[in-house]
Amino acid sequence: MVAPLRELRQRIGAHLADEEFLLRATMPAGPGGCNAGRGPASLEYDPSVRPLMNLIRTLAARRDLWSVSLEKAGFRLALSRSEPPAAEAI
Repeated sequence: MVAPLRELRQRIGAHLADEEFLLRATMPAGPGGCNAGRGPASLEYDPSVRPLMNLIRTLAARRDLWSVSLEKAGFRLALSRSEPPAAEAI
């Protein structure tokens, strides 16, 4: 049985906007629920743990590539230099 609206408002938050109140009244409050994403954001960002960033860095550092294109469903990455690499003397 659902508690009366007045009781829910007091328990969940009388100050909340209707949309926020409905969200909290119908969704779980734990991780992955309506509180997901709330709270302070991480103050540190470590791109080294991001595989795509590692790939971009590796490709950008290569001097033997002029252009690279990667594609998958919903994603396209294209990297190119303004000029092709100079031919190496033999």
